[in-house]
Amino acid sequence: MKSFRVRPRTLGALLLAVLLSTLIGGGALLAPTAQAEDAATTRTVTLPATRTTYTSSAATTTNFSTATTLFGSKTMYASYLGFDKLTLASGESITGASLNLNVTSVGGSGSTDVTVVPVNNSWTAAKVTYTARPAALGAEVNTTSTAPAGKTSALKLNASKVASQITTGASFEVRNTVSAAQLNFSATGAKAPTLTVTISTSGSSSNSSTSDKTSEATDSATDNGKMVFAHYFPPYPVSIDNKASDADYYARHYLVASGENGKYASVGGLLRDRPLTRDPISGNYKLEDLKTEVRQAIDAGIDGFAVDILSLSGSNWDRTVLLMQAAEAVSSDFKIMLQVDATASAGKASAADLAAALATLSKYSSVYKVGGKVVISPFKAENKTASQWKSILDLMKSKYSISTAFFPVFLNASKMSDYASISMGFGNWGARDPLLTANGPNYAAQAHKLGKLWMQPVAVQDERPNQKLYDEAGNTETLRAGWDKAISQDADWVLLTTWNDYSEGTSFAPSDDHGYSFLDISKYYATQFKTDAKPAITSDVIYVTHRIQSYKTKPSYSGIMVQWSGNRTTPRDTVELLTFLKASTTVSVKVGSKSYSYTAPAGVSAKTFPLETGYTTVTATRSGSTVASVKTKDAVTSTVTQQDLSYHAVSSSGR
Repeated sequence: MKSFRVRPRTLGALLLAVLLSTLIGGGALLAPTAQAEDAATTRTVTLPATRTTYTSSAATTTNFSTATTLFGSKTMYASYLGFDKLTLASGESITGASLNLNVTSVGGSGSTDVTVVPVNNSWTAAKVTYTARPAALGAEVNTTSTAPAGKTSALKLNASKVASQITTGASFEVRNTVSAAQLNFSATGAKAPTLTVTISTSGSSSNSSTSDKTSEATDSATDNGKMVFAHYFPPYPVSIDNKASDADYYARHYLVASGENGKYASVGGLLRDRPLTRDPISGNYKLEDLKTEVRQAIDAGIDGFAVDILSLSGSNWDRTVLLMQAAEAVSSDFKIMLQVDATASAGKASAADLAAALATLSKYSSVYKVGGKVVISPFKAENKTASQWKSILDLMKSKYSISTAFFPVFLNASKMSDYASISMGFGNWGARDPLLTANGPNYAAQAHKLGKLWMQPVAVQDERPNQKLYDEAGNTETLRAGWDKAISQDADWVLLTTWNDYSEGTSFAPSDDHGYSFLDISKYYATQFKTDAKPAITSDVIYVTHRIQSYKTKPSYSGIMVQWSGNRTTPRDTVELLTFLKASTTVSVKVGSKSYSYTAPAGVSAKTFPLETGYTTVTATRSGSTVASVKTKDAVTSTVTQQDLSYHAVSSSGR
């Protein structure tokens, strides 16, 4: 896990000092004992790929592990290569590496710009599909990217970035980022992928140990320590009953007016969106679905889930326990923060019962800790006094020997000073309106003045049919305003609100209505948040967001309308293009029957157009070539049976 900061740019140095003190005290950084050093030597080892497969976004549940040819393209195909771990002798280090691919052909333009990205190594080729693919562990690690057809191309890798993975078992995702140029390479036999590793020794094992520890300390000092969590809502898993998506519980009950015996008939049903669908799977589908969600979160730059602990028994509790297990199984770096819901039965339980439940969850290695202390981060913490929370934390210590760090999340963060004596930091649930988000109080500064961390909320939108209420999100304006505030006001952590609460329409998780769009947009800002620098845009991508009806359209099924909340941003009917471009580009847009054209600048920019019935199509061209294009998945209609004021989204990336 990354370190945390008490204050920006100060705790990193403090942690480094502590780390160095600890290492020196243990002798790890002491000068090597006097002995004759061996002469420097170099050897080369070639590792064959022991696992190969590829995935296709056009066949999301199909496994291709028996394929003899692998494919890599910008959006549709990705190949996955796994290698057994390499054991080094004492004093050895990896000083060079290359991934070798026998390229049989390159479709389309024949151009290649290959990316090699490390992925989680705990995958089995026979189980990999597009919806269950290994999660990325970082950015591109190759320093060469040309792979001409008919040759075995040695893609040089950054040795310092891949050394630790090679010694524990390396896995890579391979793509060709050139549009309409598919990379094809051999999967089996003498021409299968290989990993060539250069190993060097400079003498004694003492010197090697010193070098490794110094590198570790340097990494700790350069990491800005910022964390991103996503609020996980147990009632809405990927699948409730593991049935086909057109006949499962979401389809039969949550998404239709007649569902659950007409409980939400007056508003056309409980939900408007659902998790991205999948075919039924075998085995423990509940656990496997949670693993998938963990991988999706990791791929989006999220460090952990803040799980909404709603109850201390029943299906939501069982799913919370499974989530702890899923995180353990997928990655030791992905953690679960315990977020007791003070408005639900868990928050209303006795101190003894709640302490016991939290102690049960704290036994899992996936629980989020800071300095060895389990982080307890209740939602709507103001429902209990500071003394009431302290009694629960004291019980965890006295009865279960569990040390805790309290990190309350408020609906009204102006109360933070009342809890300062027992807290390491604070968060707020936040607004879902772009003007309120951008112009709200600077709570980060208030928390920092108290010497505490601040967790900034970032949300997409808010639409609650069951409460007959919605905020105007302004397409992606609320999402971008939340991230802008986290970055500009130097928040320490971010809480995405939420990962999957579909009853509030706030989900970042991949869904039927917005695919990966909101999650991918968020990933860009999460990277900037964690690195203190805007990421380089290496691919041209366009995101289109829109409602599928005017906010004024009255549904035919019921006379009850979901009402605007009355917050600062008034309702609007717009289509937004959010562009991530490598260079200035001509963008042609057709919204329904109306056409537009404009020049979009390099970098990130947004432009809106009036909503019209029908579909929206977008084409971006540069120097006479199309660099990105997309068409909306859902049409805008003038007559509806069910009111849906959530924003739908599509991406030119195909996700």
